[in-house]
Amino acid sequence: MAEQQQPGSLELLDGFPLEVVIAAEGRRQSYDQMMWQVPGLSLAAQSFLLTIALGANSTPVARLVSGLLAFMAAVATVQLLLKQRYGELQWSMWLERAARGTTFMRMWGHRASKEYAWDHQGHLWDRPAKDQEQIAKANRAPKPSWESPVTGPAKATGRGARRLLAAHSSVNVWTLTLGIFALADLIAAVYGAATLLF
Repeated sequence: MAEQQQPGSLELLDGFPLEVVIAAEGRRQSYDQMMWQVPGLSLAAQSFLLTIALGANSTPVARLVSGLLAFMAAVATVQLLLKQRYGELQWSMWLERAARGTTFMRMWGHRASKEYAWDHQGHLWDRPAKDQEQIAKANRAPKPSWESPVTGPAKATGRGARRLLAAHSSVNVWTLTLGIFALADLIAAVYGAATLLF
């Protein structure tokens, strides 16, 4: 005899109850939150350690030690950022697979959620410059701050700086930024070592 579905319970593909999907989404969110908290904390540590490493009154030993510590912090942050991204992607793929074949799937994933959110008109940045100019003209009058970006005040930027910045993966941007910090830290440590030895 087939099991009766509990009233108020929603089943997804492969018999996953909604509660399991909610728990999986909670796990995905925890990876996502950790992924973005760590780089911010690392930047605070970087600023403190680089102040010591590049300070005019710092001794060569202080430069060397603080530069090496800052380098290690930058490398460890990149490793943790990428590891958390791996976990977040894993749970995103799990959720997408669990939702596959359901009505919910039509709103899942980057492209589908983007189309649903912007009512199949595309984000303002994805539209041709001519359309953006018309939207900008229509929105010269003050609009409420809560108004949707689709109809709210906008500049005709075409495929300008905002789109260029938004098109890149934030994980890659942060990895590059932390890599530059690591290089600066290493230079500060080498300078401290050279001052100490020569």
